[in-house]
Amino acid sequence: INTIFKVIFLSLLNLKFMTYLKLSFFGVALFLVSSCTKDTQPDCKNLYPEYEGTIDTSVFDFQWCAIQGATHYRVKVEGTFYPFDTIVEGTSMKSMIQVPDANNPNIYLEISPFQWGENYEWQVAPIIDGQQGEWSEVYTFQTWDARDKIIGTYTLDKYIYKYSLSGYSYLSNYLGEGQVKVEKVESTRNIRITEIGGNNSSEELRNLGSLSSWSKTYDVYPYKLVAYPNDSIKIIFMTNPADSIPWGYYYGGYY
Repeated sequence: INTIFKVIFLSLLNLKFMTYLKLSFFGVALFLVSSCTKDTQPDCKNLYPEYEGTIDTSVFDFQWCAIQGATHYRVKVEGTFYPFDTIVEGTSMKSMIQVPDANNPNIYLEISPFQWGENYEWQVAPIIDGQQGEWSEVYTFQTWDARDKIIGTYTLDKYIYKYSLSGYSYLSNYLGEGQVKVEKVESTRNIRITEIGGNNSSEELRNLGSLSSWSKTYDVYPYKLVAYPNDSIKIIFMTNPADSIPWGYYYGGYY
C-alpha cells in the first residue's frame, strides 16, 4: 500500500511540476514575442533616441546600454540616404558618417545622413572577443517636421518684385501690408503658400535639402519661401513672368 501511495504521490507531484514547466515556458515565450511590440519599452534606460521618440536635430548621439564583456559594438540604421553601419568603441556614437568628396575621392567629408520628417529603425550588437553577438530588438524614432516652424498666417510688408533679364532682382513699389497663408500639403513633404486678397495666388513649394528654403521655379523665375533663425520669413510670388521685365510680389522685410 505504501508503495502504491508513493507512486501516486510522485505521479501527482510530477504532473504538477510538468504543468509548472509548461506555464513557465508559455510565459517566457509570451514575453519574447511581446518584447518587440510597440506596447513594450526596451529594458535599456540609457537608450537614445528614446524608443519611438522624436528628435529635432540631424546631429545627435546614439546611446545604448553596456553588455558584459563587450568593448565594441556594431550599430546599423535603416532608412538613411547613405548606408549607416559601423563599429565603435563604447556605448555611444555621433550620428555622423564619413563619405568621399564628389570632387576628390581621397578626401572624406563628415555628414549626418538623417533628414527631417522621416522614420528610422536601428539596432546594436555587442562584439565580444572579436565575435559579434546577437542584434538587439529594433528601436524606432522619427525626426522633426521642419514645416511646423513656418505654417501659419503672416501679415508682412508687400512690395513689387522685379527680375531683370541679366539676372538681377530688386524691389520697386511698396504696397503696404499684405497677408500670406503657409500650410502643409498632406501626404507630401511640401508646403503651399497662398496670398489672402490681392491676386489670391497660390503655389505648392518643395524643400530641396535646405531646412530654410522652399521653392518652385518656372524657367529662372521663382516662387519661394525663405525662413530665418529669428522666425521671420520672406515670400516671393512671380505672378507676371512673361512681361519684358518679369515681376511679381515680395512679402517680408526690406530686400
